[in-house]
Amino acid sequence: MITFEVSRNGRELCTAGVPGDGILSAILSSVPKDQSTGPLTLEIGGVTGNGRDEPYCHMNWCREALEVGDEIVIRITKSGQPDEPIEVHKDPAEEILLEGKKMTARKLCEQLGWKIVETTD
Repeated sequence: MITFEVSRNGRELCTAGVPGDGILSAILSSVPKDQSTGPLTLEIGGVTGNGRDEPYCHMNWCREALEVGDEIVIRITKSGQPDEPIEVHKDPAEEILLEGKKMTARKLCEQLGWKIVETTD
């Protein structure tokens, strides 16, 4: 697995990596009008899944406001052990699709006079 070992001014920020055919990205941005995090930001993230038989999963390891003069080092390794991401977001379309299927099943059962028994398992 490819990993990014990321540091800022000599301080380790994270080691990020996604298994298989996942996407790993490092984004440095300068957006002067973004006052929420500052005009300079660093984001380390990734995506797994293919959107067909495996839903997308978005992960973030680092989101830092930067300053002019900061030194960012990204060391690319092949055998590093990644840190746990600080954020994980499943594709909301999958959850919406599941709720739609449940609604359709409930309506069909109601029309057929069937009773649905839902379990927590």
